[in-house]
Amino acid sequence: MTTPGRRDLAETLAQLIEQAGLSNGEVARRAGVDVATVGRWVENKVKIGTKQAQQVIAATGLADTDLARDALRLAEVVQSESAYRVVILRSGSLLSQRRYADYEREAKQISTFTLAMVPGNLQTEAYARAVFSAGGQRGAKLEDNVRVRVRDRQDMLANSDRHYIQIMTEGALRRAAAPGVMADQVEHVARWARADTAGRVQVGIVPWHVEMSFFPRTNFDLYDEDKAVIIGTDFGVAFLDRPVEVAKYVDQLRRLRELALFGESAAAEFDRIAADYRRLNAPGVPSATEGDDVV
Repeated sequence: MTTPGRRDLAETLAQLIEQAGLSNGEVARRAGVDVATVGRWVENKVKIGTKQAQQVIAATGLADTDLARDALRLAEVVQSESAYRVVILRSGSLLSQRRYADYEREAKQISTFTLAMVPGNLQTEAYARAVFSAGGQRGAKLEDNVRVRVRDRQDMLANSDRHYIQIMTEGALRRAAAPGVMADQVEHVARWARADTAGRVQVGIVPWHVEMSFFPRTNFDLYDEDKAVIIGTDFGVAFLDRPVEVAKYVDQLRRLRELALFGESAAAEFDRIAADYRRLNAPGVPSATEGDDVV
């Protein structure tokens, strides 16, 4: 399975050069190397590490950008030559969204658990746009991320032979992403819970009234239950492929499946939550920000 590494580093350095409006030749001149060398770096024809990445970053003059910081993280991973890697990329960055899509294209089963938001594969465009906007994204960058998350990834959900297990807590749906989007979002999830996919797509919810026998601390995406796990952190998105770490999340998934409701039982819970949002959005009803009671 593809993991963040040489290819991502090469692509990130190429993006830096493009953003700086420079040619490979100008970068080579500034870095004190020949143009063929820069070409090999950005085309992933040779393995490079932090020194070479720093040369490109310095030449572009973009050292203080998020893209440059991503490049340095990736360079450290490539240089380490570790058989197993932990890479943290900025949450919501186009690079991390593409990495999600790469994992999903190569996996036969994708299992997701979320504590605080709707799983990416089940987000409506309005909800995804609100999430990325809350993270400070605007303009073309925001729309690129919405496209990758919603259109590209959900096309695989609907039109592939992959198996999906999507589990969320009720609390994830009770966090209103933006005014007016939640009822449609929850109803969208309910339709997937009811969809006749012969078990290929399973959408589950852990309602508030279910007694938790353990307490997951993070969202996670698990690929094929033995390949890799992606975890949302306060600093970004962590990509892990060490077997002992992946096994811990396989066990968490098993326990969550025992607690969650699926199928029509889950859809009924989603309907209940959507109805609450419809009631709050009805004419003459104070919004959640105007009163003490919130959904």
